[in-house]
Amino acid sequence: MAVLIDGLRSEEVDVRLVSAKSLSTISAALGSERTVDELIPFLSETLDDDDAVLLALAGSLPGLLPLLPPKDVPALLKPLGLLLTVEEAAVRQSAIASLTELLPSFPPGEIVGSLAPLVQRLGSSSFFTSRLSAADLLPVFLRYLPKQGEEGAEGAAQEIEAATALFATLSRDDTPMVRRSAFTSLPAVLGALPKPLLPHLESILPLFTSLAVDGQDSVRLITPATTVKILSLLEAPYTMETSTVVTQRMLPTFLSSAQDRSWRVRWSCAEHFSALLKAIEPLKLPAADPLYTNLLSSYTSLLHDPEPEVRSSSISTLANLCTTSELVLSLLPSLPPLIQDSFPHVRSALSAVLPLLAPALGKDNTQAHLLPLLLPLLKDPDSSVRLALLANLKELNAVVGASTLAQAVLPAVVELAEDTKWRVRQAVILEVPRLARDLGVTFFTSKFTSLCLTWLGDDVSTIRAAATENLQVLSLEFGAEWAMENLVGELHTLQEHPSYLRRLTAIQAAAAMSVIQEDLAVNELLPLVLGLANDSVPNIRFNVAKQLVVMAPNLPAASIQAAVIPALHGLAEDTDRDVEYFAKDAIKKIEDNDAVKTKLAQ
Repeated sequence: MAVLIDGLRSEEVDVRLVSAKSLSTISAALGSERTVDELIPFLSETLDDDDAVLLALAGSLPGLLPLLPPKDVPALLKPLGLLLTVEEAAVRQSAIASLTELLPSFPPGEIVGSLAPLVQRLGSSSFFTSRLSAADLLPVFLRYLPKQGEEGAEGAAQEIEAATALFATLSRDDTPMVRRSAFTSLPAVLGALPKPLLPHLESILPLFTSLAVDGQDSVRLITPATTVKILSLLEAPYTMETSTVVTQRMLPTFLSSAQDRSWRVRWSCAEHFSALLKAIEPLKLPAADPLYTNLLSSYTSLLHDPEPEVRSSSISTLANLCTTSELVLSLLPSLPPLIQDSFPHVRSALSAVLPLLAPALGKDNTQAHLLPLLLPLLKDPDSSVRLALLANLKELNAVVGASTLAQAVLPAVVELAEDTKWRVRQAVILEVPRLARDLGVTFFTSKFTSLCLTWLGDDVSTIRAAATENLQVLSLEFGAEWAMENLVGELHTLQEHPSYLRRLTAIQAAAAMSVIQEDLAVNELLPLVLGLANDSVPNIRFNVAKQLVVMAPNLPAASIQAAVIPALHGLAEDTDRDVEYFAKDAIKKIEDNDAVKTKLAQ
């Protein structure tokens, strides 16, 4: 019985969900007058519903705009205001997005008058969810206040005072979630206030400082991001007053986050460190400035933080942080201990970012200081560390050149290619085309071609399939002549292999490579595939039929008519039912292929 009741409830919810999503259709059927008099009041009275229905409703309300005259648009504030009080965050966020979309359609001069009471009512509500919405709505409201010289600008000062007072109240709210929401909204609130920004910032800084030392780490966690966003609002060049606020009030608060007792706050600080340095560029701090030294010292402490997540996060920002060789050289002495870090994901983050430092260092400094750090990582016992390094070799190769890089890289690639885990071998195969582009045809051919061919004989089918696709990519990169000289011979060897799996790989590789050049496909690859049409293993024969479908669009009409179709008709008479089926299916697919039809019609 309980299951039956739950099923009925689910069906009812589905019906209401469809109705909520079809709100504009319902409104069009009712007309604008009945929509305002009946539909909107009905929606305002039936908001005690499933969250999925409320979410759909919140998103559908802007769809009523084309059906309502401007004078009636403010009527939508009532259901939206109620949606802004529900517990589900997704519903509230959708309601805020819909309200933001609706506001430009309000009658001129009515936005502030309609929105101000709603924001104040939400902000003074006893329900914390309403106060959360108030914190999110404050920046939206402030953006619509009349600017100096516009009609109604006289009353804007009072509205700003009331709004900032409400914001201060929310910043001191008893509920941590409300304080967090207010802290998150602080940059947007500042950005919406009239220029100049500095007087507003100085009045709000006490709130910023108190939130940055909040007792809840979920609130303090916002400090680094909020600091960066506020700094990005300040206009360059800085005045003396602005520089003083930044250096004496804001930066010390950010730096205190780097020493916070909560590792999550320190992690957030590490995440935003490079963005902070970019935001304070107008200060033009010299390298010898004590504040600059303190910044680098704080970053270095994050690199060696007790928590591995903080170390990993700070390492990941290293490339964005280090834009000059001087800065890189100053931080390189801090990196050697990280090479021996006990956590693989920390070493992996270091492997991924170190090659990205080469452009800033230049060739000589890279060879002298960076390559010695890379060599131990290329021999790291964890394969993910070596793979992370291989994925970013392009930057390193552009600085030091393929010949210098090869002696260190090749042994690591060979070792990874023979790793016992097939997913590691697959990851190396996916990196090979990138290595080919980075290292060039001559060096790649001499060092890596034999490795690519070795994968064709791997015991895992996924690796063999990836290897055949790899041959296609390499052939397209280096050309048909290169493929003929370096790859086709190995395919003919596989064609005669005693293992049917190797012969199958030869067929698949030939079909994949047929896109390179028509002459190569006709003279070398098609005969190879057709040569296995009479193989003793049915699996080989029906795969010949399947791969001929792949090859046909890449062949001239004469080869299709003289070789492909007759071979498929022969396979269609095979005694094995699977071979017969796939051959007939291949004939139909080729006949229905538009590219083949065009060729045969010419």
